[in-house]
Amino acid sequence: MNPSAESRPPLLSCGIEMEFLVQYMIEGGQDHSSEDLPPVTMVPGYIKDRASTMGEYMGNNFIANHIRAMIRQTLRDAGVAVEKGLNPPVDDKYAGFENLPVRRALRFKDWVIKSDSTVTKPSEGAYHYAGMELTTPSLDGTDANLAMVQSVINLLNANYRITVNASCGLHVHVGNGVRGFDLRNMRRMTGFFYAADRTLAMLHPPLRRFSRWVLSIRDRSELACGMTAAQRAKPPDYCDPHCHDFIAVDVRHGEQPVIWRQMNNVKAVTEAFAETRKPGRYEPFQMLRTELPAPYRYNVANESQEARALDGHGADVRRRAAMADTISDEGKYNSSRPRSLPRIAVRTFTPEDDEKFLEAETKKLGYEPAPLADMAEVDLGTYHGLAEIFSAVSTCAIQQLLIASLRPNYNIEPYACEMLEFGEDQAPTLEFREATGSMDARWVVAWAKICCGLATWATHASASEYLRVIAHCDRGQRGEIEYDVVDLLDEVGLIAESQVAEERLRDNVESWGLRFLKE
Repeated sequence: MNPSAESRPPLLSCGIEMEFLVQYMIEGGQDHSSEDLPPVTMVPGYIKDRASTMGEYMGNNFIANHIRAMIRQTLRDAGVAVEKGLNPPVDDKYAGFENLPVRRALRFKDWVIKSDSTVTKPSEGAYHYAGMELTTPSLDGTDANLAMVQSVINLLNANYRITVNASCGLHVHVGNGVRGFDLRNMRRMTGFFYAADRTLAMLHPPLRRFSRWVLSIRDRSELACGMTAAQRAKPPDYCDPHCHDFIAVDVRHGEQPVIWRQMNNVKAVTEAFAETRKPGRYEPFQMLRTELPAPYRYNVANESQEARALDGHGADVRRRAAMADTISDEGKYNSSRPRSLPRIAVRTFTPEDDEKFLEAETKKLGYEPAPLADMAEVDLGTYHGLAEIFSAVSTCAIQQLLIASLRPNYNIEPYACEMLEFGEDQAPTLEFREATGSMDARWVVAWAKICCGLATWATHASASEYLRVIAHCDRGQRGEIEYDVVDLLDEVGLIAESQVAEERLRDNVESWGLRFLKE
């Protein structure tokens, strides 16, 4: 096994899912909208006639798939590489564990457009709406790739009458290429997002906190409601124990990444690995290619040689939290650039807010919707959550701590036990789900940069920087200092994105009911 020749850690990979609605009419209808709008999509009468024989749900999907084909052709005509089908088969020559990296790369190399029945809007007279989801390829997060995303969004906005509403989402997947994240990086990322959850939520409409598909890990996860890392120290009965003691545990310097363990999860390997985890053994687990049982003979490059600054179980992170001179004597963050907007107060919600939300939803829908997952009655605190996350023995244990009903706002489902064992072709990413739908190209790209930038910072910041920013988030959320999401982005070095965030807050002060801190 040769050490990595990389002089710097690789850029994290990034994929974006954009949900939106396309307005359409049945051919022959009259469009009376403003001439400044893009043309409305016309659906041929024969498509409508055929759809009418299928029932409402299937008929709407039939029409949506017709529009999907139109969008796919628009993209192809512009030279965009679009997947030929929703789930094209991978060539048989790439079957087998030894080709897992290749299969993962092939699955996410093209743009994908598909219809989405969960994205809905009632018809308005002759105008109807079809729900769509556009997914980018796996990108490396460079400016050139994100400029391409912006161009594709502008292309669709110019050719279709696109809108978004509360049923739409904007999801960003951040990953470590095909390798997956190891335990150390997963601890750092999820610990940071648990601490910064309420601060980052300021960038999104407050009602987004009540969506069943983006529930807060700080307010509604198993961890927030009292589950401990000790309760998740052993795998569930339905999982292979090697998940907790081989695939998902820490990766020492000099060891192969997580994907290698998935590819070599056989008895001879796991037994040799267990020897290096015995008391008094600290050397990295290394197995020569010739020592691996066939066909499990595949090595990939070692992970980056960054220092493991926050390793250790249950460290007293609060005691180590360091404050720097980024906070003034008046208790305000010293921004690196002039701000034009007063700081915004961090908003918190209570179980009583759930009741108010459900009452409003019942009135709007005409029936009582299913209740949300329980909100923690008492906030256990930033450092309680950090201590539990850093005490978790495996990435799948962290995933179990952060479960929040249907989906959490920071979703690591690919690291669940069953996914690590059987979902081998699934993207091993951290999914950011809280953003509401948007086809504003500038904001989509800015949000993707924020997600990638924060994940990169969380995995590579020094221990003192990491703990300082977490302390600022905690103190800002509790009102001890003046510190909001614009300050957070500024402090981690996302200066341009902090300006975009400030503009977004300014544009939504009234509609989101934002409250300024006293200046």
